[in-house]
Amino acid sequence: MTMKRIYHYYIATLLVALVACSDDVQLTPEMSREQKQLLGRAVNFNASIADAFESRASYNHDGQFNQGDWMKIFRQYSPDGGLTFDPATTSNRIYYYVPKYAGGTQIVLPNGWQWHVLPGKIGSDNGSYFVQTEADSLSWENGNSVRFYASALSNLSGSLDRNNWNSYYPDYMLSNTVSSSGPSESVPLTMRHLGCRIGFAPRNSGNQIAKVEICLDPEDYMRNDNAGSADEDEADKLQAATTNADYVRSVYNRMCTPGGIDLANSRLNALVKSYVDGGGKVQELYLDATQAQMVTFGTKTMADIESEVVRPYFVPNDNRFYMISIPNDMSSDFPQAGQLITLPPYTRFKVWLRDVNSGDTPAGDKLESTYHIFSLSDVKDANGNQVFNDTNYGLTLEAGRSYLFYVGYHYDTFTVDTDPSFSWTEQDIAARDFADTTTPAPDASEYAWWNNAIETAIYNSVNLNEQYKPEFTISTKDEFVSFMKLVNGTADQHTGTLKRVFRKGKTNPDNELRYWWYDPDNLRDANGDTIWVTHEEARERGFVFYKRYIPADGDKASYVTEDYLSGSYNFYSDIVKRHFNVNLACDVDFDDCVIPPIGSAATPFMGNFNGGMYTVSNVAVEGSYLFGEVQGGSITNLRLRSSYALGLLNVGVESHIAGIDIEAPSPAQAAIVASLTGTDAKSPSYVVGCIHRSRSAADGKAPLIGTGDHLKVWGCMNTVGGITGGAILGSYADGSNMFLAPQVLEDKEPVTWGNIMCCYYDSEQSPAANAVADIADTYAYKEYVRGRRTHVLCARIDNKVDEAVFDKLTDPNQKADFYGIAPWRAMNCAIDRYNTTAVGRLQPCKAHYEVNSTGYDMRYPVLLDVIPTTEQIGNILK
Repeated sequence: MTMKRIYHYYIATLLVALVACSDDVQLTPEMSREQKQLLGRAVNFNASIADAFESRASYNHDGQFNQGDWMKIFRQYSPDGGLTFDPATTSNRIYYYVPKYAGGTQIVLPNGWQWHVLPGKIGSDNGSYFVQTEADSLSWENGNSVRFYASALSNLSGSLDRNNWNSYYPDYMLSNTVSSSGPSESVPLTMRHLGCRIGFAPRNSGNQIAKVEICLDPEDYMRNDNAGSADEDEADKLQAATTNADYVRSVYNRMCTPGGIDLANSRLNALVKSYVDGGGKVQELYLDATQAQMVTFGTKTMADIESEVVRPYFVPNDNRFYMISIPNDMSSDFPQAGQLITLPPYTRFKVWLRDVNSGDTPAGDKLESTYHIFSLSDVKDANGNQVFNDTNYGLTLEAGRSYLFYVGYHYDTFTVDTDPSFSWTEQDIAARDFADTTTPAPDASEYAWWNNAIETAIYNSVNLNEQYKPEFTISTKDEFVSFMKLVNGTADQHTGTLKRVFRKGKTNPDNELRYWWYDPDNLRDANGDTIWVTHEEARERGFVFYKRYIPADGDKASYVTEDYLSGSYNFYSDIVKRHFNVNLACDVDFDDCVIPPIGSAATPFMGNFNGGMYTVSNVAVEGSYLFGEVQGGSITNLRLRSSYALGLLNVGVESHIAGIDIEAPSPAQAAIVASLTGTDAKSPSYVVGCIHRSRSAADGKAPLIGTGDHLKVWGCMNTVGGITGGAILGSYADGSNMFLAPQVLEDKEPVTWGNIMCCYYDSEQSPAANAVADIADTYAYKEYVRGRRTHVLCARIDNKVDEAVFDKLTDPNQKADFYGIAPWRAMNCAIDRYNTTAVGRLQPCKAHYEVNSTGYDMRYPVLLDVIPTTEQIGNILK
């Protein structure tokens, strides 16, 4: 398959808006059975921790806090030291706060949070109730007892910020109750999920889910023609399908969409259709004081529930689709009232995937022409057993449970897998790395690693006075693909332009200043009001937003602005004049995919790529080089493995390469880099610690470096056979003799190293080769630039004589066997030398050579991510 099409993705950049809060009832010390069983995460309201968290993206599917979560905090004061919390004598307040940063499972509230009373809520003083205003608060002296608890509604990937039912994500949470003696500014609370979640996630970035539905029609339950008994006619099949569909529909009609929390019994309330159909808003629903739009447990018959309450439905969220349901039967009908709801194992779901190549759909249609359908009973575990079967009665809804299905193509076959964990806290799509697909598509979170690194660097620069220099880390194959898209300028696929203004928004809880985007070609609606474009709407059009840091300039202070990608992101800043580091933190197996190279003449990579000695494998690259063009950057510490022709870099300009281990057929031009040019003789480009091992004699006859100028090549080896020209360097710039000039070596420091040192090729496999171009090797003994037989290149131990004795030897075979320091140790010496240079200190080669421990077993050296011992580094000066 190919992975040529590049997709966009949006990262939320809103500040955290954790609005503390819950509903207007008195505190209750008891929790329901369901609440006690919930899976929870701790929350610590702590005013004493300074700069503990940073603003980050809102994509925490595991139940952690997201930016923009809404929260209500309840605080109740007991006048008798906590002996009683009688509503007739206690005082109660409901609070909120908008902290600037949140992360993980904690919220940091600075001093004074207790004065932010939520206006419009019902407070009390000694049993007398009143409507709170901003002037109301509740204080107490040391020794008095106070109780706290909180409720929350998730803002996963900005679902609350969009404030519409198409993205409603009703993940309501409730805490336990904590008592303390005031004044209290550090209150630990454990939040628990009250609903049950059913989710669908793409197997990987090669799929994008467009739509999910639960099947309710008989035709969706018709068995195929080969199923059932031979004498079963279509009428019988239809009757069986109708029976199954009717039962699933009856179960589904008992399922209710959460709309709030009934704090009197720690249960969810259901959302009524009339509120949604009447134009009610999500944010207004949560902040409503009376909860008039709710249905509570046991107050409606099953018939009323079916007609008045909103059924759960799948909504898109960060390229996943989620449905959250109240797990229990809410009706007053006996005997099912309060029972857990269970979907039978024959329940079916329809899944539509996006058609990313417009290959089989009408113009403008974003869906594949055929939906995919599967039954719960079709889902198997790793041992091939049914996950949902007649024994466990199917899929049981339970508070705090999260069922997550991974769907998409495994090559050309639609496949369904389920996460083995039913816990919010353990399900994480980043940990799932299924085989790639034939239908590549975008994932809304694919640039999180990039955006988070930028925001972290901005925070450290603004708040910690650190140098602005983002450090990017690639932790999955999907992130590696998105890195490729960023460099190649294909991450953004937007049409048209957007413009921005910096202003306050009426819908913001804190009326906070932020950027508002609009389309100049579609500026106003029929009423003359500005049509603001949300991030979600812009993302659907292909815009990718990110933060930009502008440093101080003269008397102008530094500042941060919001922008969207337009073209390539080359990992270099013209503003701060820095090349940014990109670190690979995982092996990347492309499963025989065809991908474009990273960078080109028009969109070069200009950062420093550190592979961490991880492996990129099983990949075919258009043009045969993983990187197309690098300017002013570096590629270090990387392994490449493939059965396809694969080199590291096509064109390098003023760039460096170190610690590269390739085992693959070589491209025709060169095994490592086709063309590399340094700045000048004083600022050369380095190629250090690179080895290419061939898999067969037919794997290619290319040098390590195709053509070059102003280079230093140290500690490299080429084992390819059949080379008739230069095995290390194929050609050099016209008129340049830099590689053939005498190498100056001294027996003591300082030592002037030559431009090519400690480099080897296999003279047994390539007897007609030279080290450089077509010039016969004339390098001195201590320069260790030579072709040697295979067994010498694989040797572990040294075999050396005094240089004067060596010069007197006349037998070429005898000379060849006195090879001096073992090649792997000599090359380690070159690596060690490079790491002491100005370039090497910034972009070190973190790998060193090792060979077998038995002496001679015909295995070439390999690069390992280890710190060498003194014995493993040969001293070529002795």
